[in-house]
Amino acid sequence: MKAVIDRLEGDTALILLGDKEIKVDIPRQFLPQGQGKVAG
Repeated sequence: MKAVIDRLEGDTALILLGDKEIKVDIPRQFLPQGQGKVAG
C-alpha cells in the first residue's frame, strides 16, 4: 500500500491511501519525523 501527503492544513495532513486514493486526515504529529514541514 502506498500513502501520499496531498496537502497540509494547519496541524492536519491530508493523506491519500492506496490505488483508490482514499482520503484520510491525520494530525501532523503522527507523520514520520521530517515529513509535514513546509518548504520556504
